[in-house]
Amino acid sequence: MELVFAIASMLLNVICFITFLGGILCWILAFFGTTGLYDRRKCQSLLAVGAVCFVIAFIGDALLNLI
Repeated sequence: MELVFAIASMLLNVICFITFLGGILCWILAFFGTTGLYDRRKCQSLLAVGAVCFVIAFIGDALLNLI
């Protein structure tokens, strides 16, 4: 059972990391891009979702370590 929790935690961390990096890349492209394809507000919301996801994942990891 602990293996299942460890795998789920690792997958959540990977998804959060990809979301966060996607938000950073999106924001950089929006900042330097002149095409208007990237909206900074959307990028900032993507960054926020990634950051909140990271926090939830780390709290979950800490709670799993206590069990």
